[in-house]
Amino acid sequence: MKKIQNIGFALLIVLVVVSLFGCGPQAPAATEAPAVEEPAATEAPAVEEPAATEAPVVEVGVEGCRIPAPAEPTTVNIIGWSYPIIDFYFKELEKCNGVENLTINTQLMDSGSANEQIRLAAAAGGESTYDIVMSSGGNVQEIADMNGALYQIDDLIKKYNDQYEINDIVGWADAQLNGKTYAVPMENNTEFIFYRADLFEKYGIEEPATWDDVIVACETLQADESIDIPGTLTLYAGWAWDLEFNQMYGSQGFRYLDADNMPTFTGPEAVATVEKMMAVAKACNGEEGMTYSIDDSEVAMETGGQALSFTWASRGANMDNPEKSQFVGGINFSPAPRFSADGKYYGAYGGGASFAIMSGSKVDKELLFQIIMEATDYESQVKASELGIASRLKVADVATARYYKAAMTTIDGGIPAEFNPASGLASTALSNWLPLVTTGDYTVQEVLDKAAAEYIEQAKAAGYIK
Repeated sequence: MKKIQNIGFALLIVLVVVSLFGCGPQAPAATEAPAVEEPAATEAPAVEEPAATEAPVVEVGVEGCRIPAPAEPTTVNIIGWSYPIIDFYFKELEKCNGVENLTINTQLMDSGSANEQIRLAAAAGGESTYDIVMSSGGNVQEIADMNGALYQIDDLIKKYNDQYEINDIVGWADAQLNGKTYAVPMENNTEFIFYRADLFEKYGIEEPATWDDVIVACETLQADESIDIPGTLTLYAGWAWDLEFNQMYGSQGFRYLDADNMPTFTGPEAVATVEKMMAVAKACNGEEGMTYSIDDSEVAMETGGQALSFTWASRGANMDNPEKSQFVGGINFSPAPRFSADGKYYGAYGGGASFAIMSGSKVDKELLFQIIMEATDYESQVKASELGIASRLKVADVATARYYKAAMTTIDGGIPAEFNPASGLASTALSNWLPLVTTGDYTVQEVLDKAAAEYIEQAKAAGYIK
């Protein structure tokens, strides 16, 4: 028994020795593990740092135009018409001049001259000196429908959607024809009321909710000797008569053409619409104001020549521009008037300007698309929102312009965009005949009947009416 105890004691000694020295080789492993990991931990940033410092070297383009340089010297010609937000976008386009092998030529004209040049190019099937053209509202459909003059961009939108967050842009209805896209919206635009806050307060005039309210306001303001005219509804040209009639008629739920492309604008509702326009013009414009263009009305608001104007959101920024306006902070904005108290907002189509690519351009179409997207990315549109209504939804969250609320309220409660190729012929006929209601040679009904007859003749020749 004692022998067994001695053996057990000996085994115990052996186990103690093994535990002290037999595990010895594992101890260095435990202390060396951090030594193995530490170099890896410290070396990882060393591998990444050169990549981080080298990134700017491989960055394409220049600040404001991050696009690859074309392989060969390339000139891009761009045309449009001038107002504050468009002037800004054209400066954004010109930033691409810093890209190697790329020259950007921009040309800003008055709207009539620019549209004439663009239509001439479209009539030639897009073969012109222009590569990118500005368009507005239904002009995209009109030009795209002429000899395939505009380049379809749906594939490019899909390819670059993630890079430029293109799905944040709204206003595509005005940029599409037959379900295909031909332009990139850069602006939403609509008409609403601009008014002198001091004169409205002086005479106790409330913001006009309807066109009857506008008439009453203008009749009251006729007594003020500090202004030349009370206000303006733009009616200085045939196309302006057509535009204002289209929107006032549309705000009542009517369209120019029915399902068979026959004109609807000869009925009592259309007659009442023209008569309302004439009543507004008599109370507000007077003889002098009938000659005012959009530019003239803007200047008159800025300099005190008139107290009220129904005009475009794109002109709002200059009301607070001290270099142009004598009433900075003193001109207020309210949504477009309604034809009746429960009607839609007049002038609320929400269509604005866009950039399109001419199909006949010899310049790589993908390069042209990238140039457009660089000029209309989020950062650019945040700055543009100080001058007009940007086309990106996210910009509305940060926009600070005072007229933004009136514009967005008008667009939100207004008339949805709708395009019918035949409506262009109706607009032309109405542009030709509507101004004649002021001559006294024709009644309103006669003018509308003659416009309808001209339209029907042209629509039959074009195959729109069977």
